[in-house]
Amino acid sequence: WGAGQGVPTPPSGGTGPSLASDDGGGLHAVWHQTDAVEHIYYGIGDAATEQWQTARQVSTDGDLNNRDACLAVDPDGRAHVIWIHKEDHEDADTPGSVRYRVVTWDDLAS
Repeated sequence: WGAGQGVPTPPSGGTGPSLASDDGGGLHAVWHQTDAVEHIYYGIGDAATEQWQTARQVSTDGDLNNRDACLAVDPDGRAHVIWIHKEDHEDADTPGSVRYRVVTWDDLAS
């Protein structure tokens, strides 16, 4: 990977990124992004081309706010993503619940 480059995100941008690499030198990133609610997105960068694929949504909770994502990549190239989610009606002082999902890039294909 050469000079700094942006990860393709949906139009509203993203915050709170976490980055990991796989055994082949590919990069995997997750972050949260606010649309109508906050969702977790996942991006993958190809080591050979040093190009990022268009981000895909990991969280599937329509009425929840999802934040603080972290990830690890196992030897099989699967991304292990963990994050905090909260119901819309919960106030800022209410602790969130932890969500965990194992995904591959193909799992998230539209």
